[in-house]
Amino acid sequence: MVQTLTEIRAMLDAYGPLTVRYFLTSARYRDKLDFTDDNLNAARSAQQRLITATREARRLLRVYDLPEVGESWRSDEQLAPVWQEFSAAMNDDFNTARALGAMNQFITAINQATTELEKGRDEALAGSIAMRLAMLSRMRWVLGITEELEPADTELDEDTLAGLRGLVSKLSNGASEEIASDELMSHLIELRASARKSKDFAAADTIRNGLQELGILLEDKPGETIWKKA
Repeated sequence: MVQTLTEIRAMLDAYGPLTVRYFLTSARYRDKLDFTDDNLNAARSAQQRLITATREARRLLRVYDLPEVGESWRSDEQLAPVWQEFSAAMNDDFNTARALGAMNQFITAINQATTELEKGRDEALAGSIAMRLAMLSRMRWVLGITEELEPADTELDEDTLAGLRGLVSKLSNGASEEIASDELMSHLIELRASARKSKDFAAADTIRNGLQELGILLEDKPGETIWKKA
């Protein structure tokens, strides 16, 4: 049991404010909470699932020129019932545990849509995912587990940084035509694939965005990633 202010600060340092808030919402306000490492680690895992789902969906939407969705999800036939379930939970004596359950089911639906979008360009599906992200953001605001509390994106390791520096040097020396057969591009693509496999989408995005700034685009295809000049 957390009994002192010092212990609370230690818990925040160890798990971060988002994990702690996520854990606090996992039970109704008048129910007992057991502050154990196992329970806090479970909250951290669930919180990471939320972060990963959001970042991966946004990564895929970057190539689409979508209009602002606002709160159009409120009148969407598929999404309105989900929001109604979430709202009903909050109106049930502030039943955050039930609301969190509804949100987690919604995250599963977002992940399924994201997986489908990875198979190929689909404007309608992209627009639907954008609406879902807007509604998810609203759910997070209601529960007090907003994106502002998320940990910073992962920093790239030294191998990746060294690779990017080498690529910058080659480009600045007019060697961009030779990069296709260079081991450097293969190394960076492998590093990005490894980051995505381990669900470290922040690092994967940093590699992709860094290359894009240098005039090189990565294109994910079934079973492989190819590169091309912008």
